[in-house]
Amino acid sequence: MIDREHIVAAVVVAAGGRLTGRVRLQKAIYLLEQLGLNTNFEFEYHHYGPFSRDLDNAVADAKAFHLIEEQFERRQSDGATYSIFKLKDGEEPKPEVYGKLGAIRVGELARLFAETNVTVLELAATVDWLWRVERCPDWKAEITKRKGLQVQGGTRQSNCWGNLVWRRPRFQSRRDLQGHRGGTAPKIPSLLL
Repeated sequence: MIDREHIVAAVVVAAGGRLTGRVRLQKAIYLLEQLGLNTNFEFEYHHYGPFSRDLDNAVADAKAFHLIEEQFERRQSDGATYSIFKLKDGEEPKPEVYGKLGAIRVGELARLFAETNVTVLELAATVDWLWRVERCPDWKAEITKRKGLQVQGGTRQSNCWGNLVWRRPRFQSRRDLQGHRGGTAPKIPSLLL
Protein backbone atom coordinates (compact mmCIF):
# COMPACT_ATOMS: atom_id res chain seq x y z
CA MET A 1 0.00 0.00 0.00
CA ILE A 2 1.23 3.47 -0.90
CA ASP A 3 1.59 5.92 1.98
CA ARG A 4 -1.05 8.59 1.66
CA GLU A 5 1.38 11.48 2.01
CA HIS A 6 3.09 10.20 -1.14
CA ILE A 7 -0.24 10.34 -2.99
CA VAL A 8 -0.61 14.01 -2.00
CA ALA A 9 2.93 14.77 -3.19
CA ALA A 10 2.34 12.83 -6.42
CA VAL A 11 -0.76 14.89 -7.23
CA VAL A 12 1.15 18.13 -6.59
CA VAL A 13 3.91 16.83 -8.90
CA ALA A 14 1.32 15.87 -11.52
CA ALA A 15 -0.20 19.36 -11.33
CA GLY A 16 3.15 20.84 -12.32
CA GLY A 17 4.72 21.12 -8.87
CA ARG A 18 2.22 23.69 -7.57
CA LEU A 19 -1.46 23.57 -6.56
CA THR A 20 -3.37 26.54 -5.18
CA GLY A 21 -5.98 26.12 -2.45
CA ARG A 22 -7.11 23.49 0.02
CA VAL A 23 -10.53 23.20 -1.62
CA ARG A 24 -8.88 22.64 -5.00
CA LEU A 25 -6.61 19.94 -3.57
CA GLN A 26 -9.57 18.18 -1.92
CA LYS A 27 -11.72 18.29 -5.06
CA ALA A 28 -8.87 17.34 -7.41
CA ILE A 29 -8.03 14.25 -5.37
CA TYR A 30 -11.72 13.34 -4.95
CA LEU A 31 -12.29 13.57 -8.71
CA LEU A 32 -9.08 11.68 -9.48
CA GLU A 33 -10.26 8.95 -7.09
CA GLN A 34 -13.56 8.72 -8.98
CA LEU A 35 -11.68 8.50 -12.27
CA GLY A 36 -9.48 5.63 -11.08
CA LEU A 37 -6.67 6.92 -8.84
CA ASN A 38 -6.77 4.46 -5.95
CA THR A 39 -6.21 6.65 -2.89
CA ASN A 40 -8.53 4.95 -0.39
CA PHE A 41 -9.27 8.30 1.22
CA GLU A 42 -12.67 8.32 2.90
CA PHE A 43 -14.82 11.29 1.92
CA GLU A 44 -17.93 12.74 3.53
CA TYR A 45 -20.16 15.57 2.40
CA HIS A 46 -19.14 18.96 3.75
CA HIS A 47 -20.04 22.58 2.98
CA TYR A 48 -17.84 22.68 -0.14
CA GLY A 49 -18.79 19.18 -1.32
CA PRO A 50 -16.84 15.96 -0.75
CA PHE A 51 -14.21 16.37 1.97
CA SER A 52 -11.72 13.91 3.48
CA ARG A 53 -10.23 14.27 6.93
CA ASP A 54 -7.86 11.45 5.93
CA LEU A 55 -6.65 13.63 3.06
CA ASP A 56 -6.30 16.62 5.37
CA ASN A 57 -4.11 14.47 7.67
CA ALA A 58 -2.11 13.18 4.68
CA VAL A 59 -1.39 16.80 3.69
CA ALA A 60 -0.06 17.45 7.21
CA ASP A 61 2.08 14.30 6.96
CA ALA A 62 3.39 15.29 3.52
CA LYS A 63 4.46 18.63 5.00
CA ALA A 64 6.01 16.95 8.07
CA PHE A 65 8.02 14.56 5.87
CA HIS A 66 9.16 17.51 3.72
CA LEU A 67 7.50 16.16 0.57
CA ILE A 68 5.54 19.38 0.02
CA GLU A 69 5.41 22.83 1.53
CA GLU A 70 2.40 25.02 2.15
CA GLN A 71 2.71 28.75 1.72
CA PHE A 72 -0.02 31.21 2.62
CA GLU A 73 -1.01 34.25 0.63
CA ARG A 74 -3.88 36.73 0.79
CA ARG A 75 -6.40 37.56 -1.90
CA GLN A 76 -6.26 41.18 -2.94
CA SER A 77 -10.06 41.44 -3.20
CA ASP A 78 -10.90 40.66 0.43
CA GLY A 79 -7.70 39.71 2.25
CA ALA A 80 -8.75 36.08 2.78
CA THR A 81 -5.87 33.65 3.26
CA TYR A 82 -5.34 30.79 0.84
CA SER A 83 -2.79 28.00 0.54
CA ILE A 84 -0.27 27.29 -2.18
CA PHE A 85 1.12 23.75 -2.13
CA LYS A 86 4.53 23.31 -3.70
CA LEU A 87 6.72 20.31 -4.18
CA LYS A 88 9.88 20.24 -2.09
CA ASP A 89 13.07 19.04 -3.67
CA GLY A 90 13.09 15.29 -3.64
CA GLU A 91 12.67 12.16 -5.63
CA GLU A 92 9.96 11.67 -8.22
CA PRO A 93 6.90 9.64 -7.16
CA LYS A 94 6.98 5.93 -7.89
CA PRO A 95 4.80 4.93 -10.88
CA GLU A 96 2.55 2.73 -8.72
CA VAL A 97 1.30 5.84 -6.89
CA TYR A 98 -0.67 6.73 -10.03
CA GLY A 99 -2.42 3.35 -10.17
CA LYS A 100 -4.36 2.28 -13.22
CA LEU A 101 -4.68 5.87 -14.46
CA GLY A 102 -0.93 6.15 -14.94
CA ALA A 103 1.33 9.15 -14.49
CA ILE A 104 0.53 10.68 -17.87
CA ARG A 105 -3.26 10.68 -17.41
CA VAL A 106 -3.04 11.84 -13.79
CA GLY A 107 -0.73 14.63 -14.98
CA GLU A 108 -3.19 15.72 -17.67
CA LEU A 109 -6.08 15.76 -15.23
CA ALA A 110 -4.18 17.33 -12.33
CA ARG A 111 -2.90 20.17 -14.55
CA LEU A 112 -6.43 20.70 -15.84
CA PHE A 113 -7.80 20.81 -12.28
CA ALA A 114 -5.03 23.23 -11.29
CA GLU A 115 -6.17 25.63 -14.02
CA THR A 116 -9.94 25.18 -13.63
CA ASN A 117 -12.08 27.59 -11.64
CA VAL A 118 -12.25 26.14 -8.12
CA THR A 119 -16.02 26.65 -8.00
CA VAL A 120 -16.41 24.49 -11.11
CA LEU A 121 -14.38 21.76 -9.39
CA GLU A 122 -16.50 22.11 -6.25
CA LEU A 123 -19.72 21.80 -8.25
CA ALA A 124 -18.45 18.91 -10.38
CA ALA A 125 -17.38 16.99 -7.27
CA THR A 126 -20.73 17.74 -5.60
CA VAL A 127 -22.71 16.54 -8.64
CA ASP A 128 -20.67 13.34 -8.67
CA TRP A 129 -21.21 12.87 -4.92
CA LEU A 130 -24.96 13.42 -5.18
CA TRP A 131 -25.30 10.89 -7.97
CA ARG A 132 -22.68 8.30 -7.00
CA VAL A 133 -22.80 8.35 -3.18
CA GLU A 134 -26.17 9.76 -2.16
CA ARG A 135 -27.80 8.19 -5.25
CA CYS A 136 -29.98 11.25 -5.61
CA PRO A 137 -32.36 10.70 -8.56
CA ASP A 138 -32.93 14.45 -8.98
CA TRP A 139 -29.38 15.68 -8.51
CA LYS A 140 -30.12 18.88 -10.46
CA ALA A 141 -32.73 20.02 -7.94
CA GLU A 142 -30.54 18.93 -5.04
CA ILE A 143 -27.46 20.81 -6.21
CA THR A 144 -29.59 23.90 -6.79
CA LYS A 145 -30.88 23.56 -3.22
CA ARG A 146 -27.39 23.12 -1.74
CA LYS A 147 -25.43 25.48 -3.98
CA GLY A 148 -28.11 27.92 -5.16
CA LEU A 149 -26.11 31.02 -6.01
CA GLN A 150 -23.32 29.05 -7.62
CA VAL A 151 -25.55 27.20 -10.08
CA GLN A 152 -28.08 29.94 -10.77
CA GLY A 153 -25.60 32.54 -11.99
CA GLY A 154 -25.63 34.37 -8.66
CA THR A 155 -23.19 36.97 -7.47
CA ARG A 156 -20.63 34.64 -5.83
CA GLN A 157 -19.51 33.06 -9.11
CA SER A 158 -21.67 34.39 -11.89
CA ASN A 159 -21.88 31.88 -14.72
CA CYS A 160 -19.01 29.84 -13.28
CA TRP A 161 -19.93 26.91 -15.54
CA GLY A 162 -18.75 28.94 -18.50
CA ASN A 163 -18.96 27.22 -21.85
CA LEU A 164 -18.03 23.74 -20.67
CA VAL A 165 -19.21 20.91 -22.85
CA TRP A 166 -21.41 18.50 -20.87
CA ARG A 167 -21.60 14.77 -21.54
CA ARG A 168 -23.08 11.79 -19.79
CA PRO A 169 -20.40 9.49 -18.42
CA ARG A 170 -19.65 6.35 -20.38
CA PHE A 171 -20.02 3.25 -18.26
CA GLN A 172 -18.14 0.03 -18.84
CA SER A 173 -21.10 -2.18 -18.00
CA ARG A 174 -24.48 -2.35 -16.30
CA ARG A 175 -22.58 -3.35 -13.16
CA ASP A 176 -21.34 0.25 -12.93
CA LEU A 177 -24.93 1.32 -12.34
CA GLN A 178 -25.92 -1.50 -9.95
CA GLY A 179 -27.63 -0.27 -6.85
CA HIS A 180 -28.48 3.11 -8.35
CA ARG A 181 -32.03 4.11 -7.42
CA GLY A 182 -32.84 5.61 -10.75
CA GLY A 183 -32.71 9.05 -12.17
CA THR A 184 -30.57 10.25 -15.00
CA ALA A 185 -26.82 9.97 -14.81
CA PRO A 186 -25.40 13.46 -14.38
CA LYS A 187 -23.68 15.10 -17.25
CA ILE A 188 -20.12 15.73 -16.15
CA PRO A 189 -18.06 18.60 -17.53
CA SER A 190 -15.99 17.22 -20.38
CA LEU A 191 -12.88 18.38 -18.56
CA LEU A 192 -13.38 15.39 -16.27
CA LEU A 193 -13.58 12.77 -19.03
